[in-house]
Amino acid sequence: MAEPNRPLYRAYLLAATGVDCGERTLRIVVPITIAIIFLLLYMSFRSVAESRIVMLSLPFALVGSFALLWILDYNLSVAARVGIIALAGVAGETAVVMLVFLDHAWEARSRAGRKTREDLHAAILEGAADRVRPLLMTVAATSRRLRRFAAPSRCPARRPDR
Repeated sequence: MAEPNRPLYRAYLLAATGVDCGERTLRIVVPITIAIIFLLLYMSFRSVAESRIVMLSLPFALVGSFALLWILDYNLSVAARVGIIALAGVAGETAVVMLVFLDHAWEARSRAGRKTREDLHAAILEGAADRVRPLLMTVAATSRRLRRFAAPSRCPARRPDR
């Protein structure tokens, strides 16, 4: 019989909980999923540059979510991970919609024969200004729906020592 004060070896603990197998699976599934998302964005926009713009918005959202978890002193629980996935979806959706509005503003100016640097700047301001209010309303509604999952009373995500 094992001694009660003797710690379990990490390999036995991981094998018993299935963590090692899950991490190996995620190392395969996550890059494949990101590649599929990029492919779908490329098929939608027909542009590698625009697809990369949308994909580049996701790390900023993820850094912000991890920073907020750190500031609020929350654990990286399953609920927090689900929230981070939801946040990444909202950030991707926001980037796609903003990019579509910017493209429409630029195309309208291009059809009018205005393709200077100043026209590009004006198209960016016009496309962003047209979309700011609906964008903020969408993000606020989504955040409000997801906020109830992050409430400490419903999800004990705080560290147990506090």
